[in-house]
Amino acid sequence: MERSPSSPDTPAAESGPRMKRIATHAQGVVADLRKWVDLRIDLAVIDLEDKLDERLNAVAVGIIIAVFGGLAAFFTLVTIALGLGWLLGHPFWGFLIVTAGLGATAAIVRRVQPTLVQTQLYRQWKKARAEAEAQASSAPSNADPEGPPPSEPKSNGATASDTASSNAAS
Repeated sequence: MERSPSSPDTPAAESGPRMKRIATHAQGVVADLRKWVDLRIDLAVIDLEDKLDERLNAVAVGIIIAVFGGLAAFFTLVTIALGLGWLLGHPFWGFLIVTAGLGATAAIVRRVQPTLVQTQLYRQWKKARAEAEAQASSAPSNADPEGPPPSEPKSNGATASDTASSNAAS
């Protein structure tokens, strides 16, 4: 069976409609891909907005709790001061005792300086600092390339005339 050049089974005759179909499908795939990417971007934006809304709501609730908690603490301290003042005969003594207690608490917290919040970054920094200190303590003292050689005395920032005058005075 011989094929004629104008028969529909020849590659030359099929390439026109087939290429158009392939081009149409490729354009459809590109359009679908473009829509998919746009939808993914929209989804990412919506997720980000949801997370931001959750954080803002948490901050707003935290502020409300802090304000009302602070007011409650203030009125509790005033009540304690008035109660102590009533027991001691004059409100001045109650307020003085409460003020001294608050001052002592502040002084103790300042002296102790507890770590109240530990973020992941803080833990990593503390771990890196401990490792650096461990390496520094295990390294020999003369291995420091930035420090002076062991045979030279370390300078404390004094000039030669300061050193000479201190030697003459002693």
